[in-house]
Amino acid sequence: MFLKLINNIKNNKIFDKAYLQNIDISSFLDMRDEKEFDDEWIRVFDYFEDILIEESYLLEIDKVRECVYLKVYEYTNDCDMAACISDDFEIMCKAYILDYNDNWLNQLINIYTIKQVPAGKLNVACEDIKTEFEKMLF
Repeated sequence: MFLKLINNIKNNKIFDKAYLQNIDISSFLDMRDEKEFDDEWIRVFDYFEDILIEESYLLEIDKVRECVYLKVYEYTNDCDMAACISDDFEIMCKAYILDYNDNWLNQLINIYTIKQVPAGKLNVACEDIKTEFEKMLF
């Protein structure tokens, strides 16, 4: 499953180059630092801190993160933006493996399925984690 995600990232099926190149990166990063977004992101990230995930999955997630980072950096030439988006993919992959459904995280994933990047208040109707994540695979 993660191999297909990596291939889709490499083949430009996940990120829109023009969209990423036209983002005001400073504003984007500021919106992600706003309390509403940051609190939710940290809440989801912290959920996974105490859960043991098989080493083989963690290695696959690292490959996804690296691929995401390199693609976003290629399009934006900004290491902070690339790191933020790579971090999103870490929690998204962990949620997929663990079948963890969270309304906010599912909204985050949904935004990626339309080739945009999430920041600020997320207001997107979405489905469960598997359905949202699999939209990026096909």
